[in-house]
Amino acid sequence: ETMSYHWRVQQFWKKIGRLPSDENLDLNNCMLNAVDIMELTELLSRTPSLKILDLSINVKLGCSLKNIAQELRFVSSLQILNLNTCGLEQDGFHSLDTAFQYLSELRILD
Repeated sequence: ETMSYHWRVQQFWKKIGRLPSDENLDLNNCMLNAVDIMELTELLSRTPSLKILDLSINVKLGCSLKNIAQELRFVSSLQILNLNTCGLEQDGFHSLDTAFQYLSELRILD
């Protein structure tokens, strides 16, 4: 499973056209689609040292924020979360509210 996971991660970054760091995941204006978001949720559970997550200007993200918020519990070191211009919907806000209990290091929410 580990080899398969690493391959999927590499494919995701190749498709997105950005390289991650262990602490910064910048997906600003990547035009993420439903498949990308599904893959992203899988990655979040395996990035516990992530400190900055920028998902801003991904207008299709709003309807999938619930799935992303559920995985944020694995990223307790997150300090900055950018969701500006993501088409957030009511259930997304509720899911974020639940996720905040796991994000004790969060300092900036945009």
